[in-house]
Amino acid sequence: MTNTLQQQLSATATNLSIRRAVALLLAVVTLWLLVPVWHAGIASANFFRVQFYLNEWDKNADNLTAERYQQAVQLMEVSLAHEPDHPHYLLSMAKVLEWGWYKGLRPASEMAVVEDYYQHAIQVRPNWPNAYADYAWYLSTVQFRLTEAFVQLSLADQYGPFMPQVLQRTLAVVYSQWRYLNPTQKAIGYRVLERTIDANPRLYQPILQLVKQYQMQRLGCIYLQTRSSSYSDLAKQRVQHDFCQNR
Repeated sequence: MTNTLQQQLSATATNLSIRRAVALLLAVVTLWLLVPVWHAGIASANFFRVQFYLNEWDKNADNLTAERYQQAVQLMEVSLAHEPDHPHYLLSMAKVLEWGWYKGLRPASEMAVVEDYYQHAIQVRPNWPNAYADYAWYLSTVQFRLTEAFVQLSLADQYGPFMPQVLQRTLAVVYSQWRYLNPTQKAIGYRVLERTIDANPRLYQPILQLVKQYQMQRLGCIYLQTRSSSYSDLAKQRVQHDFCQNR
C-alpha cells in the first residue's frame, strides 16, 4: 500500500514537472514570436508620430524647430533600425532630412544620404508613384538636376496619374523651376491643371493653392480657356473665378 502511494505521488510529481516544462517552453516560444511584433509596433508608432510632424510642417514651416527636427530624425532612425527595408520609413526619413535642409538645420554637404533613402524606397517598392514624385522634388529643389527630376515625374505619372501627391509634386516642380524649363516641360504643368480642373475639392484645392502660391493664374487662364469647350459647368466656373477673374 505504501509503495503504491509512493508510486502515485512520484507519477504526479513527474507529470507536474512535465507540465511546467511544457508551459515554460510555450512561454519562451511565445515571447520569441512576440519580439518581431514588439519591434514592428515601436517602428510603426514612431512612423505615425513623424507623419504628424511632417503634416504639421507642411501646414506651417514655423512649427519646425531644431528640437522637433532632431526628435523626428531619431524616431525614424529607430524605425529603420527595426525595419530597414520598409519603404514608408525610408521615404519619411528622406522627407525629414529635406526639411532639415530647408530650415538650415542640415548642411548641404550631408544631403547625399537622402538620395540613398529615396532610391532604396523605390527599389523596395518600384511601382509606388509617390516615391517617384517626392524624389523628383528632391532632385529639382535640393540638387537642381532638372532632367533627372522630370524622368522621375514621368515614372510617377506612369504609376499614379491621378494620385494627389503626384499631381501636387509635379506642379510644384514645374512652377518652382518655371524659368529654367523648356516648353515640353512646362506643358506638363498645364496638363496637371487640365486633369484637375473638374476634380473634387479635396484634389482641386491643393492644386489651386499651388497656382496662387507661384502666381500662375494668368498663364493658367490663357491655357484653360483654349480648352474650355469640353469642360463641365463646374470646371468653367472654376476657370473664370479662380484663374481668369480680373484678368
